[in-house]
Amino acid sequence: MEENTVAGAAPGVSPQPAPQDLQEPDPRLIELEAKVRQLEAGAKLNYTRQESAKRLNLCMASIDLLITQRVIRVPPRKGRKVLVPASEIERVAAAGIPQIWPPKRDGRTTRHFAPERNKKA
Repeated sequence: MEENTVAGAAPGVSPQPAPQDLQEPDPRLIELEAKVRQLEAGAKLNYTRQESAKRLNLCMASIDLLITQRVIRVPPRKGRKVLVPASEIERVAAAGIPQIWPPKRDGRTTRHFAPERNKKA
């Protein structure tokens, strides 16, 4: 009797298929596991505008402007609250915050860019 054997395998034992651990993991599963780790660590998945401003060290007006310019992408709101995903805050922090307000001119603040009027003396 002649059996089909694989080199290095014990006689009478059929070779096992490759374990599934060697396959590339599903990206959706990796993302889900990361969210579970965040929740277990006590981290939030979404932040309010106020919390986002605090985390990015910006004022509320700057956060609103970044959302309007779509630098910070937010999903559609549920009710009145605007919730910013934690991944967006991390992305913006890592990429760097672009210049939001125009630069100062002649020592004036950025919100006073009205043309100068000629004063009659």
